[in-house]
Amino acid sequence: MKKKLKLVGLFIALNIILLTICSSIQAASNVTVNFSRASSADYNIHGSYSGSDIKTTYNDAGYRTKFRVNDGTEYEVKNGTGSGSNVTCTTTGTPISNGAYIKVNYKLKNNSSSEVTVDLASDADIQIGSQDSAPITKISGNRGFTMSDNNDHMFTFLCRDSYGVTNVTSFWFGQYGDREKHRWDKSDVSINSLTGTDSGMIFSWQD
Repeated sequence: MKKKLKLVGLFIALNIILLTICSSIQAASNVTVNFSRASSADYNIHGSYSGSDIKTTYNDAGYRTKFRVNDGTEYEVKNGTGSGSNVTCTTTGTPISNGAYIKVNYKLKNNSSSEVTVDLASDADIQIGSQDSAPITKISGNRGFTMSDNNDHMFTFLCRDSYGVTNVTSFWFGQYGDREKHRWDKSDVSINSLTGTDSGMIFSWQD
């Protein structure tokens, strides 16, 4: 069911994204996923095992978030907070299952007394470890997708029909430079997998 992002002087919390990491050479108890702020973006996600750090975005640039109000101007969320047209967006990350998962929470607040419609999207230029052309594969049932380094490390992005997740309207992956064209897509990417391409992703919630 599509999430209606209509705000009338209240909060809507989108408990949305779960990112996990698995490694073929490490037991699950030795693997964690970490959430951090990004000065030039909204937030960042890293994996960690046995002292090794595994990044998920190119040049460690992080995940960008933008929202628009009543289909108007787009506003960017940086370092966890953004505002525009009397709407405020904040993001937080919460570890789950001893750090095996990260739940990213987007909270939208309407600071006016008028009803508004808000669309929200996040995107990233994907790089898993040192693999900038990270292969991406859809999960069955269009529940999300996996991103890997073609070696030992794979992150799973869950954005639909999973516990604690607010279903997205759409998600897309493909050549990283094309992702902004798909910010407000109404349907998911048509391909089931991507290989040999400098990869990027984007997902959104829309009214």
